[in-house]
Amino acid sequence: MAKKVVNQVVIKDEELTPTTLGVYSNKTKSPVGLVFLIFVFLGLAIFLPNISSYIDKFTNKGDDTAPVVVDDGTTDKDDNPDPDDGQIIEIVKYKIASDTIIDTDDYTISNIALNGNMLSLSILNKKTDNLYLDDYYFELYSDENTFLERVKVGEDTLSSNSSKNFTYIINSTPTQLSFVVKTEDDYPAVNLKYDSNQEAKISCSKGIEKYEYIFINDVLVAVDYTLSATNINDPNYSTELMQKQTQANRLNSLEGISSNLLSSANGYSYTVSVDLSEANISELNDRNYFRNKASAKEVKFKSEARGFTCN
Repeated sequence: MAKKVVNQVVIKDEELTPTTLGVYSNKTKSPVGLVFLIFVFLGLAIFLPNISSYIDKFTNKGDDTAPVVVDDGTTDKDDNPDPDDGQIIEIVKYKIASDTIIDTDDYTISNIALNGNMLSLSILNKKTDNLYLDDYYFELYSDENTFLERVKVGEDTLSSNSSKNFTYIINSTPTQLSFVVKTEDDYPAVNLKYDSNQEAKISCSKGIEKYEYIFINDVLVAVDYTLSATNINDPNYSTELMQKQTQANRLNSLEGISSNLLSSANGYSYTVSVDLSEANISELNDRNYFRNKASAKEVKFKSEARGFTCN
């Protein structure tokens, strides 16, 4: 039988000796480093998206991403897009013929005929309220779709379910027409030439009539009208002369308006001068007198659409 070995435990009679595991310092640290780290993390959080986008762009990543279109409220949502925005505007043209009918929810145009230089037609208002024709125009075209001239419909107001016949003297021989709306935004710009008196003029003539429109600071301030008649052999000449004298006398009694009639062996000259800042143009009963401070482009555009030649 083997002898069992027993390890003898010896207890030393010595003092306990402390063992150092680590050193703790209670010394206060500076906060600068901590603040710096906070700013670094904030900077990364703010600029990381831009940095990432820049890296993607630099490395040509994300080229297949579709563009995002943001509607900022400037998009033209009308049926008539702005021609300056590069869009192609299709103008609907109709044949000038008696059996042609232009029918919409608002109006019907029928009985369209061209006899020589006289264009005639009828317009029916289908709306439940008034149809104001002041901004409406006929644009005339040839068979080859060449634009020939523009005709202003008029200043008429058609009440609901009412119709009216219109007749226009035109200066071309069109075969097609369109019916369009034109506002001041559509009128071409006009460059006025001022004289030494700081006045500019636009002269519009048709037959024996001439309107001279006077502008100061790019707005209309006065109108001079001249009618030069030489029809002395006309049987109605004397009656016409008396009517013009009566009209001149009436206009001379109105504020801001002066009129004169000069007759000779060759005819007569009838003139009217209007200060638009003082005159009431409704007293003149003539649509060719524009309101005070009208723009040059409105005067020229509308006058030419009424058959006048303006320069």
